[in-house]
Amino acid sequence: LLTDGRLLVVGGSNHRGGYLNSAELYDETADTWTLAASMASGRSGHTATLLSDGRVLVAGGHDGATPIATSEIFNPTANTWSAAASLSERRVASESVLLTNGKVLVAGGWKEGAIIDTSELFDPATGRWSPTSNRMSKGRYYFTLRQLPDGRVLAIGGDDNQSGGGMRDVDIYDPSTDRWTPTGALNMGR
Repeated sequence: LLTDGRLLVVGGSNHRGGYLNSAELYDETADTWTLAASMASGRSGHTATLLSDGRVLVAGGHDGATPIATSEIFNPTANTWSAAASLSERRVASESVLLTNGKVLVAGGWKEGAIIDTSELFDPATGRWSPTSNRMSKGRYYFTLRQLPDGRVLAIGGDDNQSGGGMRDVDIYDPSTDRWTPTGALNMGR
């Protein structure tokens, strides 16, 4: 959801196996969809995060041949995409969240059969990615990443290809210390 109230839908795949680079904008007031500018490359399984300045960071995903590390930024005012620095690691089915300090946290995912336990921070001020100081307790993909009112972030459940239907594990990331710590467990794997 953009700051002007429109909804951006970007990338994905279609039933014919194509990976889309197209984007569309939904205007609820007019109940209309319009085409937006297209990304440089098609991708699915990526993250899309609204930045503090109203732009949208799209990172990682899959292009049909392999997981990718590229990132692009959408400027809704100009209806343009620009290349951003690449993630340090290719990621599909990772999660992202905008931190209270304006940086974007991207965590987990998978690549070439490996489950990822690392995370990275994107700083819009410098346009660069940097690794967090430590890893999550376990790699995970298709999980939930949610920010708490105090600014810390929970990584909840997901799949690690070992839990037989979902992980119970929960990790918490503290931006003030740049550290992940295991915290409790869900009653059921999710």
